[in-house]
Amino acid sequence: MVDLTYHHAGRWYVLDYKSNRLPAYDSAALEAAMAHSEYDLQALIYTLALHRWLRFRLGAGYDYARDFGGIRYLFCRGLDAARDDLQGVHAQRFAPELVDALDALFGHGAEGVAA
Repeated sequence: MVDLTYHHAGRWYVLDYKSNRLPAYDSAALEAAMAHSEYDLQALIYTLALHRWLRFRLGAGYDYARDFGGIRYLFCRGLDAARDDLQGVHAQRFAPELVDALDALFGHGAEGVAA
């Protein structure tokens, strides 16, 4: 289940919290955790879900490339407000071509746009 969707600076995002205990929370460790737990597949499914909802709600005025900011996975055990880097945060945005192809695979390409 998606933990949170939010709108910031004109773009929409998916945010998901994770409580995994990892040996480190740098980008390499987060990439490994994303792959190991199949969170990368989860992120793609969440992206498609929000993409389809936004297209339904916003209609022809919605454009993934312009309006979708991506996903953020917050590995809570790695977050430290005293740090200036993004330790514990995995950010990703799937290519529009991938999202369009997956959307079409599920039966609602551009012809499914709400008027």
